[in-house]
Amino acid sequence: MYPQIHLTDSIFISTYSLVYIIAILSGLLIAYLETRRYKIPLSVFPPAAFWTILCGIIGAKFFHIIFSKWNEFLQHPLDILLRSSGWMYYGAEIGGIVGLVVYLKTKNLPLLRPLDIGATVLLLAHAIGRVGCFLAGCCHGTACDASWCVTFPGMEHPVHPTQLYVSIPLFIAFVLVWIFRRKFAIPGLIFALYLIFYGSLRFFIDFYRANMPYPGGWIFTPSQYIAPVMVVIGIGIILYLMRKKNEIRDKG
Repeated sequence: MYPQIHLTDSIFISTYSLVYIIAILSGLLIAYLETRRYKIPLSVFPPAAFWTILCGIIGAKFFHIIFSKWNEFLQHPLDILLRSSGWMYYGAEIGGIVGLVVYLKTKNLPLLRPLDIGATVLLLAHAIGRVGCFLAGCCHGTACDASWCVTFPGMEHPVHPTQLYVSIPLFIAFVLVWIFRRKFAIPGLIFALYLIFYGSLRFFIDFYRANMPYPGGWIFTPSQYIAPVMVVIGIGIILYLMRKKNEIRDKG
């Protein structure tokens, strides 16, 4: 693949880092446009974005330590914390959502529309970010002999390109949400559908992921235990929104 873009023989740019910067900037652009469309005060945007990104970074590192590097962390905490590698997507997602919700609650601002914006951003940013994983050759799948499988540098056999198994559906979902976003009139519906969609996708993709941690002899990966919880929460939010809609209709 292309883990580095060489400007000279000794100067290069990490493809993984570059793609993730593009993902973050693209997400910020989408968040800004949707903040304006929903007529949310633009003064909310910078601090909301800051706390979401910061808590996402903290969450990604925290989840990685808890599920993959706990013993090493106890022995060499600074080394683990300061490593440029070692992040878990679910930690970033959950941390970012918590950071956004806490910020909005402290300011007594509505939650549902910003959560819809966050879900839309995650679809695009995560789709782009997984392309970075593909180019870097990380987060790949198990051995595979299908025609679409990929042999990354240093490997003796092709593997499932699980990075693209995630990226392509996410990008398609983003395009559909973006095209039909005005149809989602009920606040919170996009966020709920995102939880159901990504939770289902991730649960099945992890069966093809290589080197996934199974702490303590677990049957599934940590992500596969989190995924059904996301789906249940998404379904619960939809049921709540339907009940609220019916209550408003009955009162009207």
